[in-house]
Formats: sequence, structure tokens, C-alpha cells
Amino acid sequence: MVIRNWTECQPHVGHENILIHYILSPKGTDGKTEDEAPLQGNWSLTRHSIQPGKQGDFHTHPSGTVEHVFYVTAGRGQIKLDDTLHDIKQGDAIHVPTGVGHQNFNTGDDWLDLLVITAKVE
Repeated sequence: MVIRNWTECQPHVGHENILIHYILSPKGTDGKTEDEAPLQGNWSLTRHSIQPGKQGDFHTHPSGTVEHVFYVTAGRGQIKLDDTLHDIKQGDAIHVPTGVGHQNFNTGDDWLDLLVITAKVE
């Protein structure tokens, strides 16, 4: 059993403007300790934070690789799924299947925070 707080995770900037905290990763992830990578399944948990007025990059994971679930914990914004924009707010859960292009936008006045579950599709 592992208990990790996202505030203790070293962040990095990814997807152009997103502050990413890697909270939990699969066992054997390169460069991760046992506490950082305790998961037996092939999935991970991260926290993405986006400043007001900023957005990540639009990208697609090739079909058959990974899918995401974004859970909005604070703020509001939009998510672009392929060519369609959807409004999102605190409490929303968004499933992004493998092969679907996606991009997150912060359209609010406060930080947009999301918990992200990423699962490798086998």
C-alpha cells in the first residue's frame, strides 16, 4: 500500500502549458521509485493544472495505445475531442477513447485542475 500526496510529486511542464504531477505509475516505470510506481496494472494517475487563459496542445494517441479519463477537480474550461469543443466544469468526468484527438483549455479565471487516469490498451 502506498499513500502519495500530489504536492510531494515533482512537477514538470508537458503538452506545452500544462503543469503535470505524476502521482502513481505502473511498477517498473523507468526512473520511478517503488512508492512512485506501485501500480500492478498498466495505468497511471496524474494531476494536470492549467493557468487561466492557457491550453495544452492538440494531440492524438494512435489507435490501440492509450485511453484517458479526465476528472475536473477545480475550475472550468473546454475540452476539444477531435473537431468538437465541449464545456467542462468541476465534477465532470470525460472519457477519451484511444485514437481520439484531444486538447484542454482553461476558459475560467482560476486554475483548471484535472485528475487524469491513463490506461494502456492491450
